[in-house]
Amino acid sequence: MAKKLWKNCIRCDAECCKRYTGNTVFTTSEERKMFPRINGSRPCYYLGKDNLCTIHNDRPLDCRMHPFDIISKSNKYYWVIWNDYEKCPLLREEGDHFEDYLKEIEKNVMPKLKNYIKDFDKWKDEEYKEKYKYEILREVKLD
Repeated sequence: MAKKLWKNCIRCDAECCKRYTGNTVFTTSEERKMFPRINGSRPCYYLGKDNLCTIHNDRPLDCRMHPFDIISKSNKYYWVIWNDYEKCPLLREEGDHFEDYLKEIEKNVMPKLKNYIKDFDKWKDEEYKEKYKYEILREVKLD
């Protein structure tokens, strides 16, 4: 069910990878070794001419969560959507199906991100919290 959400990404003009996240992806030390050019250019260095991700199957954890993100408040972590993605067809057309995808991320991505959650939060805090508005969806389940 959750994979159906991304059908809209295929027909999108990749605005997120061209403009928003092209040079602001959180990476673990392992990911930085695998993708040394992940941060530093807009559009994203790994975005192909066909607007498809050339590293999709191995992309960083931060990219796997996109367009969702995690922030901390009062020592708890929350799923958020940044309000600057108004052009995103996924957010516009599939908003009522987010929970399935969040559960999928918690099952498949969070175990890998768990060791980096404090670094991730610090990086996102410095980069985004004060700069952009966001909508909190719910608390992240880390177990």
